[in-house]
Amino acid sequence: MKSFLFTPFAVVSIAVAAWVSFQTDPIQDKLIAHLKQWYQTFPQEKVFVQVNRQQVAAGEQIWFKGWCTFQQRPSFLSRIVYIDILNEDGKVVEKNMYRLDSLGAWNGHLDVSRKWKSGNYTLRAYTAWMLNQPEYIFQQPFFVYGEDEISRIKPNVPKTLQVKFFPEGGQWIAGVENRMAFVVLDEMGLPVNTSITIRDGDGSKVAEAAVQHQGMGVFTHAPKIGKYKAEIRTASGAEFTFQLPEVQPEGIQLTVQNASASRMFVSVQRGEKSAEKYAKVLVMAHMSGQLVYSTYLDFEEGLTTAPIPKRNLPPGIMQITVLDTLGNPLAERLAFVENYEIKRPQLSFEKKQTSRRGENLWQLKADSLQKSTISVLVNDASIDTKFNLENSIASHLLLTSDIKGYVIEPGFYFQNKLPETLQKLDLLMMVHGWRKFTWKQILQNEAPVLRYPIESNLQIKGMVTKAERKEVVKDGKVSFVIKGEDSTTYLIDAYLTDKGEFIVDSLNIKDKATISYLATNNKKENLVVDVKFYPSLLDTLERASLQWKVDLDTMVLANRQSKLAALLYGQLAVADTFSGQSRFLGNVTVTAKKLSRIDSLQKEYVSTFFEISDQTLEVPKDRGFVNIWQYLQREVVGLNVNPFEPGGVRTVTFARFSGMVLGSMNEDGSMTAGVDDGILFFLNELPVTTDIIDAINPDEIALVKVYKGVTAFPFGTNAGAIGVYTKKGRSVFANQKQFNSFEKRGFSMVREFYHVDYSKFPDYNKSLTDKRVTLYWNPNAHFDQEGKLKLRFFNSDLAQQYKLVVQGIDQKGKMVFIEELVK
Repeated sequence: MKSFLFTPFAVVSIAVAAWVSFQTDPIQDKLIAHLKQWYQTFPQEKVFVQVNRQQVAAGEQIWFKGWCTFQQRPSFLSRIVYIDILNEDGKVVEKNMYRLDSLGAWNGHLDVSRKWKSGNYTLRAYTAWMLNQPEYIFQQPFFVYGEDEISRIKPNVPKTLQVKFFPEGGQWIAGVENRMAFVVLDEMGLPVNTSITIRDGDGSKVAEAAVQHQGMGVFTHAPKIGKYKAEIRTASGAEFTFQLPEVQPEGIQLTVQNASASRMFVSVQRGEKSAEKYAKVLVMAHMSGQLVYSTYLDFEEGLTTAPIPKRNLPPGIMQITVLDTLGNPLAERLAFVENYEIKRPQLSFEKKQTSRRGENLWQLKADSLQKSTISVLVNDASIDTKFNLENSIASHLLLTSDIKGYVIEPGFYFQNKLPETLQKLDLLMMVHGWRKFTWKQILQNEAPVLRYPIESNLQIKGMVTKAERKEVVKDGKVSFVIKGEDSTTYLIDAYLTDKGEFIVDSLNIKDKATISYLATNNKKENLVVDVKFYPSLLDTLERASLQWKVDLDTMVLANRQSKLAALLYGQLAVADTFSGQSRFLGNVTVTAKKLSRIDSLQKEYVSTFFEISDQTLEVPKDRGFVNIWQYLQREVVGLNVNPFEPGGVRTVTFARFSGMVLGSMNEDGSMTAGVDDGILFFLNELPVTTDIIDAINPDEIALVKVYKGVTAFPFGTNAGAIGVYTKKGRSVFANQKQFNSFEKRGFSMVREFYHVDYSKFPDYNKSLTDKRVTLYWNPNAHFDQEGKLKLRFFNSDLAQQYKLVVQGIDQKGKMVFIEELVK
């Protein structure tokens, strides 16, 4: 037997290397080359999002932390991530965009709208690149109990069962002892604990099996050609019948034994029919794009089993494939390599209290962590009752991100490495499919269509054409004035390519911004143009398909039979959740005086920063000015401008600056005279160029402010400034030139979680009951140089024990996770 052991992830020991053959094989070389090309062409990013709660009432908040990884480390590819909230119909009810930090992480919150109706919702998180293979998109279900909950009539869903069967290796082969895995789910997609009876076409019982874990089970049988069915009787007495997969007359049956910590064993059997076709087969195993094992098995030589050493392999899912001598896949199976290491911080207490509003001082200790991105969550354990069961950064990166379907309580498989846990994990491998690719796709070059690029920054892209024509404008530019809600302002000229396209790159818009733009050609012709903006990903998606659906509606709130149900019921009965209290300010007397015309205009148009100037001018109506320069030349002393400059005014200066010119002091104490940088122009308090001012119809101008000398210093100019304000609600350009505007959404603002500090405000909300579920949330926690992390929080009025969750990853890919019940 020729065996090939590939260990790209670790150094192979001398003892292992001694028996490895490096003889080349054309089929293996071809498969390895295709596999390498696939992963180089389609690098897979993974996104995981932690939420603080999965069942909330309308009006509450969901807090979350997200991580984006590539090859098990913080991603260096994409820098932008998106979050969609989908309702049960697949409609996007909210969409947000976030910038990833240097460790591929971000955090935020979701305000659950009171307009949302009761139902299952799904949080989807992804980068633009991940949309090329949408099966990788992260999904997190949650249930919202809306204001319609009290009167909501829940649909009477018929009691049904969903049963799926999975022959090990992919086919049920006649005459061969086969293992058949199965999973039993109810109408809500939740597991059913039951047993099944297998009968052949004659009705004879041939096998029995019971569910072992989360609806999953397995039985063994050597089938004959014919039909088989499974009978199930539920606890309520209902009976169901399901057909099993068709029995194949020939083929290869693959069996994997993965009970040993040091190695797994791969065995193959063949059907009696056409057995000569399968005399020799190739077994290949790969992980994360790397071939880790390869060997030929020869039935004529009695070689039907191969051991795969696990010692030097990375953790995660291994795909094992059996192929014929031409490279055609015959059977396939997933197996899990449990070589993972999770850093579990140690928890200690300086002060631990479960009394009403009691103060807690805790400390976490974790040595040898590199630069890391960590979240710390403390919930009321009587509300958040599941422990070591929910999806974590470890279970997602190593398990759920690489298989199809919804995994129920994936955290269970990472509690420990006991044999019974690993056996159930292996059963999970049998009932969930691989979602990266098939060997057929690779060999036939059936590559995904790449419609989405790797996004590194926020952009505005588009095309300029002649008005109402498809002919592009090649020689020109689009001038942008971008004013964000956080008062940031950009003045950008985007020049056109020979295809008439433009791009504004590396924007940092927070929340949203007003985008004003004007397209011109360099010939300064009186040319009317159209600007077409390419739609951005943030603004286009309205619907999406879900990879799977699960129903989390497990409570009748009106009955209030659990603490969570009672809490949610109470939250829907009040206008606001526990967040603060209102105050009565008493009677207020307001006095005012009549403002002058100029003062009234300033109050209406001018912000505080622009108030102080040397001149404030109200532009008179119907004075017959050809352009604004004629008026300014007459009214502003010392202004040098040619109102009729060919091609439009480009040069505007002040003859003097009232004796005030900014200078700089040299090291020897002498002064260097200031430099004439040219007058700055503002349009509605946004910086613009003279060609934009030149295009304004004077009749549309309400106010002009002139800044000379010291009044111009705050704008950072030595040569003065002029501010022009256009009449509100009026077009600002003559000659059919349009200075258009639109709003663009940017990166979502991140709100800080509010921690109640009862030591400073002991009477805070004294008359109310503190019902907080999340008592502490820090999405950006950091261990200090000594490996310590301290947290301080105050209890609610209801919590009697706490659930602590700490998770994250460091820059080298080391995973951090701990979940503890604190009493």
